Amino acid sequence: MPCKYEIAMDGMLVVERWTGTVTHDELMTHKKNQVRDPSIKAGASVLSDCTRAVFSISLDAVNELADMETDAHNKTKIRRYAFLVNDDVYNRAQQFARRVENYGVIVIPFNSLDIACTWLGIDKLKVRDLMDSDEG
Repeated sequence: MPCKYEIAMDGMLVVERWTGTVTHDELMTHKKNQVRDPSIKAGASVLSDCTRAVFSISLDAVNELADMETDAHNKTKIRRYAFLVNDDVYNRAQQFARRVENYGVIVIPFNSLDIACTWLGIDKLKVRDLMDSDEG
């Protein structure tokens, strides 16, 4: 799986780091795994660093991922997503954001870790430590 994640703040924050080429199936599996992860609490936020990844999925696949927000069997506990993105991922992140806002989920793509952390109300140094901890 091209994603590593750490859970912090007693399950209220998930810090993800995506690398390499990411497929539709990998994204679906990741989303389902997080739904089943008891460490993630309802109402949690995600800070997802997508800057080192290539997402080889269509806009239709993005819509399918977003529509999981209403799936009673795979309903996410996440309420806010801050996506750190590069130009290649920005349009897909915006598509996901537009789609999930209908389900009460807020998504904002960022190009700055500092601004994303401010929006989430989290300490950027703590987040950097979490990101660095899964590099080894």
